[in-house]
Amino acid sequence: VMNSSAVDKSGSIRFAGITAEEFITPDSHGMSKKSMLQARLARWLNTSLDNVDVFTVLHSPHNTNQSQLDVRFSAHGSPYYAAEKINAAIVENGRELERTLGLKVLMVNIDECLVEKLYCESSCTNFLNKSNVPSAVHTNTTSFVGVKAVVDPLCNCNVPQKVVCYNGGTPVGDMCECTEGYDGPHCEIVGIGFVGNGWALYPPFSSCEDSHISL
Repeated sequence: VMNSSAVDKSGSIRFAGITAEEFITPDSHGMSKKSMLQARLARWLNTSLDNVDVFTVLHSPHNTNQSQLDVRFSAHGSPYYAAEKINAAIVENGRELERTLGLKVLMVNIDECLVEKLYCESSCTNFLNKSNVPSAVHTNTTSFVGVKAVVDPLCNCNVPQKVVCYNGGTPVGDMCECTEGYDGPHCEIVGIGFVGNGWALYPPFSSCEDSHISL
């Protein structure tokens, strides 16, 4: 059974020029592109191979081009790594990944709202739809059964989201009650200090968010 945190914090890639069947089929050395991706993620994130899961391999129902493949994955030490960390590792090593897999990366962090008015005339919100029905891929030599997790473009800004509280916070209505020493809408630490050339990763802004940055 896949841990729900693994799906909620998963990274994602859209590849070009490959089918789901080709992605899971081993080559003459017994390595599939799926297993190559898993191995690269483990190395880039400095974690063991067992801590990396590639659990979604499918063609998005919103994309009529069946040569474009959506792949979703997670990694953990303890707890699961944030999607921003996983996706950043992909972006940083994108050229190496393309050479290794022999594929073109079209998109990291799948965003169905990226192209204006492709699905919605005005507001567009990405919603990760996690189905209880598994996603299966079969070939003559191998099979893969994974999680059917699809990014749906919803044409409104009021998408009900499960309240997630970090660092021991407790959901209270649509907000979080935080433990001592933590703050923010989800009890995440939102104040970051830097020394030298430090950096931080944050989720991308949503088109419907009312967000503020202060430096």
